[in-house]
Amino acid sequence: MYSQSETEQSNTEPVQYTGTSFPSVRYYQVHFEFLHEQFQQTLGMLESLQTRMQQLERQMAKDKARQEGFAISLQSIERHRDALSRAPRISEKRVGRR
Repeated sequence: MYSQSETEQSNTEPVQYTGTSFPSVRYYQVHFEFLHEQFQQTLGMLESLQTRMQQLERQMAKDKARQEGFAISLQSIERHRDALSRAPRISEKRVGRR
């Protein structure tokens, strides 16, 4: 996928030989503009990823708290069930004899 800088770069005038071993100033300007654009895009993506990571961490914290709440509820249900299973029961024979 081509960015605007890449298409602009291909539409710019070709590098002209100036008689020295270095390309023209325009050559460096185009490349620095391209690098600057890439850097800005990278920073934008990094900020987006950081925001998403923060959202996921908050969601995980909520889910963990909810799981701990469920675990506590299940423990209390188990205790009540155990207490009920140990409680003395009235047999049907005793009820019928009264």
